[in-house]
Amino acid sequence: MKLSILLASFNGEKYISRQITSILDQLSPNDELIISDDGSTDKTLEVANSFNDERISILKGPREGINSNFINAYENASGEAVLFSDQDDIWLPGRAQLYRDKLKTHDFVICDAEIIDEQNNLLTFSYFKKNQTSKTFLGNLIRCRTLGCCMGFRKDAVGQHLKIYRDYNTLPYDYSLTILSLLYFKVYFSTKAYHQYRRHKANYSEGGEKSKNSLWKMLMFRIRVLAYVFKAKKWLPKN
Repeated sequence: MKLSILLASFNGEKYISRQITSILDQLSPNDELIISDDGSTDKTLEVANSFNDERISILKGPREGINSNFINAYENASGEAVLFSDQDDIWLPGRAQLYRDKLKTHDFVICDAEIIDEQNNLLTFSYFKKNQTSKTFLGNLIRCRTLGCCMGFRKDAVGQHLKIYRDYNTLPYDYSLTILSLLYFKVYFSTKAYHQYRRHKANYSEGGEKSKNSLWKMLMFRIRVLAYVFKAKKWLPKN
């Protein structure tokens, strides 16, 4: 099974080298790492290009934010399985193999993660336990506590196009895909952490921290995600 790793980057020079290394160390010669860069003004692209690895493809992002950046990478993915990646995290050993194995019998895989800080200090052993992550549709609709960077799925389940909102603030990609997967697909949750999720001042998402959104905005998220997943039945591939 060929893996396509989608890495959305933007001004990530501080951490991206270690992340790329942790990914490449687990990939086979046939796998690919697609980096869609959304207009970095630091040395992110210089660092990425320094690897000179044929498995890496670097794309010019649409400069419309993280959702659109992942869509851009997805549209260029050729693997049977797609895994999302943040630019500032670290893959733990066995991550790629977990998805390669479990996606033979499941449509979606979501793994647990350790949480680390800017200096790589371990803050908690389990994101799932810290945030009381639910494994049900209703539980995640009410309070979604999954990480997009810990998510992977078979491309034939979703189709050739990643049909999510282009704007993260309208509906985050990870919330969309979590609810979609739990409603329509066979999902495997790995309670073993295969990922180190880094929390720092420049994080784009809240990552399980207390939401700063108003009650109205949180309500609109839930209305939009319900509309999204029920409409999805029309465009999802017929398996």
